[in-house]
Amino acid sequence: MLVFAWCLTPLGGLADEPRFVDFGDTVFDRMTGLEWEKVPSHESNRTWAEALEDCLTSTKAGGGWRLPNVKELASIVDYEGNQGKGSSVCWWYPVFEGSCGRYWSSTPVPWSSSSEFNVYFNGGHVSDNDIGVNSGVRCVRAGQ
Repeated sequence: MLVFAWCLTPLGGLADEPRFVDFGDTVFDRMTGLEWEKVPSHESNRTWAEALEDCLTSTKAGGGWRLPNVKELASIVDYEGNQGKGSSVCWWYPVFEGSCGRYWSSTPVPWSSSSEFNVYFNGGHVSDNDIGVNSGVRCVRAGQ
């Protein structure tokens, strides 16, 4: 089992403000400075190559999207709010919408030239998958 840990602190002293700002089609994360699709581009049935292309060519909310790396994608897992709930709920923060399941990251698996990391939001864990397997796509960009 892989475990990723990092410390997130609010940008610019925003400790008393909500972490996420809902802009309708997108969600801004004040902790990371990243802007996310509120609803995934594709909730399933995309290979890794298709996921990369989907994000790069998306024109949603003005474009500029990319596939997130595994740390970025795991940063929207709500471990605290879902503790003890198992895999019957989506483990992302409530501001996000879409179907639960596996979502692609842009991070390659070092021990396999044909695998990439993904985040499984039914339980909030990171795993690796063959790039030909179908998963969901949630694109990210630098905050606008």
